[in-house]
Amino acid sequence: VKEYQRGLKCDKHNVNLHNSLGVTWAMMNKLSPALQSFINALALDDCNFMALYNLGLGEQARNRQAEALAYMEKALQYYSEEEGGPELVNDLTLQLGILCCEIGRYQDALSYLIPWQKKNSQDHSAGRVHYYLGKAHHALHDNRQAMTTLQRALRFDEFDDRAMNLLGRVYLDEKEGDQIALSLCRKSVELEPANRRYMLNFAEVLLQCGLFHEARENLHRCLRTRDCKTEAQLLLGESYTSEAQHKRARKWYEKVVEQETCH
Repeated sequence: VKEYQRGLKCDKHNVNLHNSLGVTWAMMNKLSPALQSFINALALDDCNFMALYNLGLGEQARNRQAEALAYMEKALQYYSEEEGGPELVNDLTLQLGILCCEIGRYQDALSYLIPWQKKNSQDHSAGRVHYYLGKAHHALHDNRQAMTTLQRALRFDEFDDRAMNLLGRVYLDEKEGDQIALSLCRKSVELEPANRRYMLNFAEVLLQCGLFHEARENLHRCLRTRDCKTEAQLLLGESYTSEAQHKRARKWYEKVVEQETCH
């Protein structure tokens, strides 16, 4: 860091020095000065591939996916072999596919990830993209393809709780076996008991299997999480409807209506 800072005193307009300083800060887990160095590089050259790419990685580290995606898409636009080799653009393409999937741009995610997976099919690490491919296919209502890719994800990593839970959901939707769906969702909750989204999917499978009491136990836990609250209330209503307990069901349906009215 000191050497790069001394270099910048000699040549404050040197983009490569700003980038190198930023990378060094990042390797020391000092994200704020790292990002500032990349911003300084970009101020000197707003089309600089490495500054854009590094800013994308920095924003990704801060869980700011939309900002990371914007930088990385621009980096791909200005990529040149002089600035980065094929391995770098290969990684950039992978990151773009994952980011698109995480923020809900599923068709774009497939346009990045499918070519990447074909190109890297012989690489053992390529298995990690199967979950994202499955998630994108499921979101685009292609459950058959989602099922295939999620099964591959679990062959790659049998403890991938994300693939496990989503595959259980797909089995439920496609009526491919309630018991298999139940087993997958139960295991995912055991692996990640704090994940309320997993618990919500698990509860829905429990309802499908007629295990109303266990389903309600899980749904009551989901009520503590704002993002899952309305869905949990609706499923609680459905659970009581299934057992012809209409008064209790009505109470939960009224809560759903009240929630929706407030919003």
